[in-house]
Amino acid sequence: MGDLTVARAHERAIDLAQHYVYVEDQYVWPCSLVDRLEAALRRGVHVLMIVARDYDAPGLSIIAKRLRLQVADRLKRAGGTRFRMFHIERSDGRQIYVHSKVLIVDDCYASVGSANFNARSLTNDTELQLGIVDTELVTTPIGAVPMRVCKFAHDLRCALWAEHLECSADRVVDPIASLNVLWAQAPIAPSRRAHPHEMKPGFLDVDPIAEYVTTLITRGLAKVPHVPLPAGVDERGVVKLAVDAVLRGPRSALLLKFLEELLNPDLAPAAARLAQLGKGLGTLSRRE
Repeated sequence: MGDLTVARAHERAIDLAQHYVYVEDQYVWPCSLVDRLEAALRRGVHVLMIVARDYDAPGLSIIAKRLRLQVADRLKRAGGTRFRMFHIERSDGRQIYVHSKVLIVDDCYASVGSANFNARSLTNDTELQLGIVDTELVTTPIGAVPMRVCKFAHDLRCALWAEHLECSADRVVDPIASLNVLWAQAPIAPSRRAHPHEMKPGFLDVDPIAEYVTTLITRGLAKVPHVPLPAGVDERGVVKLAVDAVLRGPRSALLLKFLEELLNPDLAPAAARLAQLGKGLGTLSRRE
């Protein structure tokens, strides 16, 4: 495991949240932060997430959707309508791909950088994140109650929300009022860019997943269980046939679960599995 500074800073900020937590991130997969958000929702905090509509690696989209769906289901159960997840689209229906990694809490803390909202980024990958608590304070209503907040976090949130909702910044000054009215109505006016992110388990496309697993095996990026291969066999064509047979057979669920654990080590059942995958994860992380 690597440096946990970003994870600990995010966890601390969410633990201290009293009003809202705002997240922009392309992934949003199960990790320690989801536990913190679940607890925050149960004590009355609002949570708003902006995510990418479509996963940027089509071959693994089915797994990414399953991981994100796990997060959304947990947070919906904890917070009901106080939890909202959106993606952003152009007027022609094409997505605006969210690649940012932003966390803003109560207009008092802002974090911007490269760390994704998943266990790999927070524990294993090399990331850079800047957490800001501004000393310049401004007064703004939060739930119609005037409060002193940090100017940078407040201005950043207002700028982002005004852009996403296609309205002036003065309309989103109060974050709770904005969540209950403007965000609750999206994509109805003023915005047709922000769309509620509805998720359903996707159709399993075996071919790209088979290519991905075959690459893991033949390049030695990870030891993949559930794929029976004679010792020393690394010819791509032979490996691909074996992988394809597993994905189309009764052990497909086991292999998909392994891939979920590979992408998101918080799901691994034991530390021994993480140790086994460490080399492969380190190699894969350089692709992000």
